[in-house]
Amino acid sequence: MKPFAKTPKNIVTVTIEDNGDLTFLATDSADVFLEQGKTVTRRASHVEPDILLLRILFHVLRLFGNKNKIAAWTRTWNCRWRVNTKPTADYILPETYKVRQDAIDAEVCFLNRWFLEGDDAIRKHSRQAEERCGVPGTESSAHS
Repeated sequence: MKPFAKTPKNIVTVTIEDNGDLTFLATDSADVFLEQGKTVTRRASHVEPDILLLRILFHVLRLFGNKNKIAAWTRTWNCRWRVNTKPTADYILPETYKVRQDAIDAEVCFLNRWFLEGDDAIRKHSRQAEERCGVPGTESSAHS
């Protein structure tokens, strides 16, 4: 029998509050928690265009829903993408990404770390971003 592959898609980071409340990212791997009782889903972050005009248009079009053809079209835009975690961590990652999926991967990685470490995750991420200026696929927003 083969063990499960050790990929980020099979990992779920869960924090448990003193009162028993669970906090986790809603992914296919986390569906098991949805069967454990009442759930409240809140947006943790946005992967959005880095260019202000596109970002405004992106959010206006999303007012009509996140699961329609227009929303699907906005995900195909050829632009740089940023990760905005203001709904939870009140932080915008300083990197931008040419490929939207790369931004999503960074979003999940950061949020999992933030759920465990809180504001220490922001300090670590900021420090790492300063150290790796020029990593392929990312740019510092200050250089965009």
